[in-house]
Amino acid sequence: MRKFIKFFIVFQTVLIMHLIEEAFENYLAEIAPQYNPYIFTAVGMVLIFISIYFLFIKMEGWVNSFIEKFLKFGKNIISKKVGMFLIFFIILFVIYWFYLKMWYNIDIWLKLIS
Repeated sequence: MRKFIKFFIVFQTVLIMHLIEEAFENYLAEIAPQYNPYIFTAVGMVLIFISIYFLFIKMEGWVNSFIEKFLKFGKNIISKKVGMFLIFFIILFVIYWFYLKMWYNIDIWLKLIS
């Protein structure tokens, strides 16, 4: 169970970090034409490095904290293992929704409702 939890944390953290980093890169690409390309490229590279570095440091702690709180809540309702798989798939589905929305501009919530 510990190996699964560790895998879960790393898996979710990498996917979430990539989402945030890609959104940041898209924002930089939108404002890039306004600036000198040589200076902006150097500044953009530094900003991307700093954002990824600090995200990596903070994300694992945030994910661990979230999982601990969710498991305490889920432990009262269902077993710990079932709760862990449930949270894994809920978070994975939310991440899937963000990627689908970002890459293809498809809102899966609207598809499921209609």
